[in-house]
Amino acid sequence: MADEGAEKIHSLLVTSSDTLADAMHKVGEGLHVDDPDNADAGKVALQGVNQARQYYGRLRHRIRAIHTSADSKRDVLDAIDRLNDGLGLFATGIKAGTTTDKGRDRIADAADRIQNAAVDLNQATNALV
Repeated sequence: MADEGAEKIHSLLVTSSDTLADAMHKVGEGLHVDDPDNADAGKVALQGVNQARQYYGRLRHRIRAIHTSADSKRDVLDAIDRLNDGLGLFATGIKAGTTTDKGRDRIADAADRIQNAAVDLNQATNALV
């Protein structure tokens, strides 16, 4: 049976967030613009990525402050770190330009990292309870 701290962490991770949803909406909105020369679209996507990174940074901080005997807390924190790193790489890809090879390569690498981190985060979240 999970202790109270593990249950709090689990609750934080499975509760939907309007902040995160808004950030991801901006990323999608910015990346799905048909005009590759539209600088504002890239700025919107980058703003969304930065908001997501801030969200995960605050979430990580809140989770670190919760005391639990659950070993999976470390796995959760590690997955959040990898997720945040993937988002950071995604941001550098957007800055490099979504129409450049450098930008596309970084975005593709970031997408793989984000996906792997999300799977790890899901597994760690499930292990909490």
